[in-house]
Amino acid sequence: MPSGCTDPLNQWCTIPKETDISLKGPYDVLIPLNPPLINIDVVTNPFLIYGRGSGNSYCGDSTDGLGSETVNTYSGGGQVVVTHSQVVTNKTNPFLVYGRGNGNTYCGESTDGLGDETVSTFTGFTKDQDTLDYNLDIIDNAFAFRITDDGRIGYRSLTVTGDCITTDNGLKHVSGITIEEKYSDAGIIQPEEWTYIAVRFVMPYLDDCDLKIASKRKGKLMFYVNAKLKFVVDEVDEFIGRRLNDSSLKQVGVPFNFSLGGGSLGLLESQTFDGLDMADRGLPIEKNFGGTFVGGISQFKFNICDLLFCDIEYNYKKIKDYLENTNNNISPIVDGIYYGKLINTSVDLTNFGSLTFKPTNSAVNSYVAITGNTNAYAYILIPLTFAQPSNLKNSSSGCLSFEVPYIDMPNITVQDSNGNEITYRVYRTFYKTNGDLDIWMCN
Repeated sequence: MPSGCTDPLNQWCTIPKETDISLKGPYDVLIPLNPPLINIDVVTNPFLIYGRGSGNSYCGDSTDGLGSETVNTYSGGGQVVVTHSQVVTNKTNPFLVYGRGNGNTYCGESTDGLGDETVSTFTGFTKDQDTLDYNLDIIDNAFAFRITDDGRIGYRSLTVTGDCITTDNGLKHVSGITIEEKYSDAGIIQPEEWTYIAVRFVMPYLDDCDLKIASKRKGKLMFYVNAKLKFVVDEVDEFIGRRLNDSSLKQVGVPFNFSLGGGSLGLLESQTFDGLDMADRGLPIEKNFGGTFVGGISQFKFNICDLLFCDIEYNYKKIKDYLENTNNNISPIVDGIYYGKLINTSVDLTNFGSLTFKPTNSAVNSYVAITGNTNAYAYILIPLTFAQPSNLKNSSSGCLSFEVPYIDMPNITVQDSNGNEITYRVYRTFYKTNGDLDIWMCN
């Protein structure tokens, strides 16, 4: 199908421009991708809905979308009014703008340049806002907890370097931004070790009524490592995330997000409609909050209530054994069973990690191939939440062949990667074996 392009071809001629794109918003209102910002309101006040014309049966359209209805045309339910965000372009006193002529429909020119306008000729005191300052959206709206390469722990936030400035035409912008960050001494977090980290933000308590009128509070950031207080930062501003000053339809993802493990979701990960825009690269969020966490994260919890020290200590004690034994890989990250050979007559947390983990949500009607030329017992560990086998057979293709003599051993309880306790039923062969062994778990 012809593209509509004419020679010479332009590489962008079939690619829509940002200025040409609109998104369908509430009440089917088209929201342009580029500024100006669109404000959509539903007006229900009848004094603003019905016509302003005197004696007219039909009032027609108005410049602001109001006062254009009659009792015959209004269907009820409110009137959708669409306006653009404005900036001031004329600060002249209105009393000096409009015509001074008495009884004239057009006042003409005056000797001092004032009083020349009528409501029909005056273009207004404002215009549509066609530029935005992204700094207004990101200052005091980005906060991160960090672990540095040398084992320091701390925080990073984005705030104002200079001043918030309002220009003569009403445009607001920020003269500069800065990164505020503070860190503990090096070596607080050890490499290649699982560590329990808790962060508390303690600030003065206010009830719901006081919160409505209070300004941002200052509090204390407290960093705990394995339930021990390692670093404290005083006089930290309360962080309250907010939406961007734009339509949610034009934002990538949700109005705000948690990025676990480092990184930022924004213009770095998206493309503009008319190709790569280098002005979208190297912005403050990308440079200071993008990145990659090198390591592993076992679990993440965000508390919406007060986290007291006793809670931190209790949580650490619950997972202490798990942390100390993770080098033995004792904790699965998904449902499954364990199997393998052990020379020990029983299994415990010290030798558990030598077994092989098989991700599955069912054990019966399947088999495991236990390999190895060591003269040892064969083990199979199945969660108690799974259906248990009725018998074990030396087979890889069904509940056939010879039975495998086994002993029911005491159950063993371990914690998974989310800190949840899982209890396994332990099956151990009655005899040791030198060779490989296929075991079918019969239903």
